[in-house]
Amino acid sequence: MNNASEFELGQIFKEFGEERYANVLAKKVIQMRSGTILGTPTDFKNVIKEAFPRSSYAERNKVTKRAFQAVRIAVNQELLSLKTFLEKCPELMEFDKGVNITSGNNSLLMILTFHSLEESMVMAAMTQWKRRKLGQYATKKFPILPSEEELEENSRSKSAKMYSFLFGPEI
Repeated sequence: MNNASEFELGQIFKEFGEERYANVLAKKVIQMRSGTILGTPTDFKNVIKEAFPRSSYAERNKVTKRAFQAVRIAVNQELLSLKTFLEKCPELMEFDKGVNITSGNNSLLMILTFHSLEESMVMAAMTQWKRRKLGQYATKKFPILPSEEELEENSRSKSAKMYSFLFGPEI
């Protein structure tokens, strides 16, 4: 946050936060940090508040969530880690002379996603695995969503989606 250029910040907010006002936010971060350091999450929230003073609380809250998501994904290199994992999955689930290394003849992979960037990567990988005849969707092509009961017990689960793929001979 304190060293990235306006262009780099704009790219981070746009690509990883899917923020439509990415350039406005990046410009405000540059303005607000001149002569000072953005050292806390509250500092960053204040930048967002300054960047969108006329926005409703709900809209500003959405921008805040997307911006924090973008920074977290960029800093932790989450999408690179997911991409690497997805590329290695067929190898990790590989059959050795017809017997699966894990157990039985099939291996079940279950992946939880929490935002659309992860979802698209997981779906693309699963589609590719299916085309390569490495297995099949374990339940259905579409993700499993949290139940009403789960949502009541754990409100943070509302963005979770579970994808499952069964590696092995197609049934």
